[in-house]
Amino acid sequence: MSLLLAAGKVSDHVADGDGVYARRPVAAGAARLAGRWSSAGTAMAGTLGFDPAPLTSAAGRQALLERAPAPGLRELTGPTQDAVAAAFGHTAVLAGKPHNREALEAAGRGFGRLAHLIDAVEDLAGDRASGAYNPLAATGTGLEEARRHCDAAHAELRAAVDELDLPRPALTRALLVRETGHAVSRAFTTATATATATATATAPPGTGTAGTFAGTPGTGHPPGTGHPPGTGHPPGEPGAPPRRPRKQDPGGLLSLVCTTLTCCTCGLYRPAWDEERDSSCCGRFDCSGWDCCGNCGNCTSCCPGEDGCCCDGCSCGCD
Repeated sequence: MSLLLAAGKVSDHVADGDGVYARRPVAAGAARLAGRWSSAGTAMAGTLGFDPAPLTSAAGRQALLERAPAPGLRELTGPTQDAVAAAFGHTAVLAGKPHNREALEAAGRGFGRLAHLIDAVEDLAGDRASGAYNPLAATGTGLEEARRHCDAAHAELRAAVDELDLPRPALTRALLVRETGHAVSRAFTTATATATATATATAPPGTGTAGTFAGTPGTGHPPGTGHPPGTGHPPGEPGAPPRRPRKQDPGGLLSLVCTTLTCCTCGLYRPAWDEERDSSCCGRFDCSGWDCCGNCGNCTSCCPGEDGCCCDGCSCGCD
């Protein structure tokens, strides 16, 4: 299934001419690679009793929709939703729990929609600069509206996961619900900062960003709410100095070893390319690998905060 999804993604990049895929030699090589992945994935799917049609047809359906006149955003995410729903749903058969199929398909639709929307948000600035197709730009969807779509899809995903009959539901909620929520937040934080920086760079001198409040020239803050002199912007806020670029995942054995260390330390160790590396101890700690929430007496002391709990999906009411 992963090979089929990867083949579809590469084919989509080739069709859109994204980045290096705009070069003919790269596009030709990528297309051949996608073809081999698709063939191998189809053969593997047959051994598992899985019909790969929703996955293999997703890229073609997507290309047709992107050329159609004025498609809606929900319509544009349809092929991805259907492909992931089919993949998720078949895991119920493989696990011997066919009664989970409907809920898994619903979870797959929510997850697929989120993946498509997050990808669009992350690529928005680059696609606008290069003229590549982006579903948000094509449908005139702003970041605020896109966030509402993501929040709705995330709520659908959470509701579907809650209906599943699983031996370790807290782990599934942590991996599917919590982590996708974090991915949404990261994508929109970065996109908003990029949009603000672009607006600042293109605004006339002394006027600040588009939508600057009157009374605080050039700051973009309402009167009396700007940052105190000399304090600057807090890290991560739009307008703050850019952070040092994070190292890229090198892949291979080193990446595997570091991932293993992260799992063995419940997330306390994070490699240099991990997005949570600079987070607090509580932010890095991942208690999804063991049933910490089964001990409700300890669940309120794992992290500081209003309820003292950082675990998502606790069954003891502390989530």
